[in-house]
Amino acid sequence: MITPEGVMAADARVDLDDDAVSRHPELGLDSVEDTGERPPTSLEIAAGKIDEHDHRGTAHFVQIDPDGSYVEEMGMIPIGFDCVGTGTSLTTMDELIPLGYYPVNFCDSSGNPTGSKLYRVTKIILSQPHIQGYLFVSCISSQQLDHTARGIIAALKELYPETGGKPNIPMVFAFRGSWDDVAIDLFHQHGIADSPWVRILGRDTIEKDAAVAFHEVYQVWKEMTGGLQ
Repeated sequence: MITPEGVMAADARVDLDDDAVSRHPELGLDSVEDTGERPPTSLEIAAGKIDEHDHRGTAHFVQIDPDGSYVEEMGMIPIGFDCVGTGTSLTTMDELIPLGYYPVNFCDSSGNPTGSKLYRVTKIILSQPHIQGYLFVSCISSQQLDHTARGIIAALKELYPETGGKPNIPMVFAFRGSWDDVAIDLFHQHGIADSPWVRILGRDTIEKDAAVAFHEVYQVWKEMTGGLQ
């Protein structure tokens, strides 16, 4: 509008990048992904701090079904989920849902994040109490997947100390890209690949293969253990 002092903006909209929120504490905002109309959950707030003060890669996490009510209503099986690349996430989701599995979170750990970022975000994903499995899939990535594997392995060993990191729920890991052979070898070196509930896949697989592999592991796990009690 025109005022005696000159031109003045009557309104303004500022779009602040999520990763820049931590640089503006005066705004009083949490460094979290867009959660729509609901307030961020405690896990989303914790995940939002992972990228603070560290530009090396990302660990974007948001809960799709925080309390598991939607999955229960739909009669689907809730699982934790992490992919390298949003396109890989969407493609893998499209393969999982017809098989009866619903990722209750979105997570994109791409851009060559450090092992410590994968450690933190993996612990957050597996802290969702109602999940009955976990699936990690990378795209044909240029990031160092050995760093990714080290972070995941550290989280598993901390969460499952009595079994040396072998989980009590089905898990599938598809490493495809740079240093994928090292990443796969690390899971074997630490004995986690020996678990009957773990399947490790390489670069010769596609998203559908990862979804089918998870379904196969889940079916055996469910039959032998009865699932989570």
